[in-house]
Amino acid sequence: IEYFKDRGISKSNMEEFGIGFSPTKKDKLLDTVRQSNFSPESMKGCGLFVGTDRGYIDRFRGRIIFPLYSQMGKVIGFAGRAFNENQIAKYINSPETIVYNKSKFLYGLNLTSEHIRKLNSVIIVEGYMDLIQLFRNGIRNVVAVSGTAFTSQHATQIKRMAKEVYLCYDGDNAGQDASVRAGYALLVNSITPKIISIPDGMDPDDYVLKNGDSAFKKLIDDSTDFLEFHYRLSTGKGEDTAAFLNSAVMELSNIDDQI
Repeated sequence: IEYFKDRGISKSNMEEFGIGFSPTKKDKLLDTVRQSNFSPESMKGCGLFVGTDRGYIDRFRGRIIFPLYSQMGKVIGFAGRAFNENQIAKYINSPETIVYNKSKFLYGLNLTSEHIRKLNSVIIVEGYMDLIQLFRNGIRNVVAVSGTAFTSQHATQIKRMAKEVYLCYDGDNAGQDASVRAGYALLVNSITPKIISIPDGMDPDDYVLKNGDSAFKKLIDDSTDFLEFHYRLSTGKGEDTAAFLNSAVMELSNIDDQI
């Protein structure tokens, strides 16, 4: 609770997103579930337990837990964020199951889809905390791609909900490169996105926490057309125009629409 309070996120915000914590004991959840009437097949298939030489243990231990909700508000998976320095992976996610398909899943839609449709506009971010920070600051036409790259299946869902699409990934090199990949995935699906550039290599979560919603809305107003963004990024890395054009044409050749 103190960790989230330092991020400006209240207990009511935590409850709204179902955020919690997994105990550090390796089989706390396993012991609890064994007392219920779930079949062994269900327990193996749910993705909450990991097989070891000594039997099954909990997948999520000593981590902040973000439930992953379907658009209809059903929990279909979980993400666990590291809570201390001894945990190697910053995030671990549920594996794919019969109800959780990472290539189709967009985080936050259970709370944001009506805002997206109402505004006919959507902001795509990378992380859970990015979305929660924007949402609590009144910017609610937002979704997050979580634990996977942006896919054509994501683009198809976005296309059904909104005409105006903004990509807002982290401002570091990795985030900018991911923006390019996501941008072309959208273009192939006849969506021309704009890029919201976060300065100083920051991520949206940190930027909004530090500067507030008004500053972020200014970044939206100053957003860049996607191909212009890709051109600036390429030439900024020292590539010549021919190299940029070759890269762009290779990507654009995947578009079926001849026009």
